[in-house]
Amino acid sequence: MTMPIDIITNALVNIGAQVPGEAVDPNIAAFAFQKLNNQLDVWSNDDFTIISVNEIVATVTGKTAWSIGPSATDIVTTQRPLAINSAFVRVGTLDYPVQVMNVEQFELIGLKSLQGPWVRALWYNSGTPNGTINVWPLPSSGEIHLFCDLLFTQFTTMYDTIQLTQGYVSLMEWKLSELLMPSFGRTEPGLLEMVRKNAKDALGSIKGTNMKPQQTVSFDPILMAGRHKADPAWIYSGGFV
Repeated sequence: MTMPIDIITNALVNIGAQVPGEAVDPNIAAFAFQKLNNQLDVWSNDDFTIISVNEIVATVTGKTAWSIGPSATDIVTTQRPLAINSAFVRVGTLDYPVQVMNVEQFELIGLKSLQGPWVRALWYNSGTPNGTINVWPLPSSGEIHLFCDLLFTQFTTMYDTIQLTQGYVSLMEWKLSELLMPSFGRTEPGLLEMVRKNAKDALGSIKGTNMKPQQTVSFDPILMAGRHKADPAWIYSGGFV
């Protein structure tokens, strides 16, 4: 357990702008706190610094566009997803994959109002404060499972009690040290090199842990239709492998 003020204090000590054991000046602490929250925003856009992938489960609604986020009318979440990496729809006891498209791919669908038994494709438009999930075809049933990257939650106060995955406290401390150096006139080459190296090493460790396994090649299910005749057990995989 730690608090943002602890990260701020250690960052200032690292660059010689604070004496260990002494309280940080409130104005300096507020300035450093804003820098720390700004850095969390930056890390939210990097797949390799995001702590975990969150699964969001929702009942399918009979609309082609669903709002998602803290003030959404369709799927209410604590925060809007930064991105949707993959998804599937569960109908009864069977799961069917959903293709996650970009906007250009989604635009190529000719009849977007086509009705179907479940969602086969989606395009996610990440907005603020809520995002929009555009789906095709217009579904009538099912439960959708979305695997999403979530934004880092910014700290509310400097005295929040926070619990972070191993390595993140060190990463925040050294990155904040690097960000604060120009503001305190600490431009000594040796100090700058040391701080940057520690920040880089901490970031490298986090990215190494969060690196996703390389995806194997996949094919459109229709290309595999022929093998189902020779494999009566295909139903157990939903007919898509």
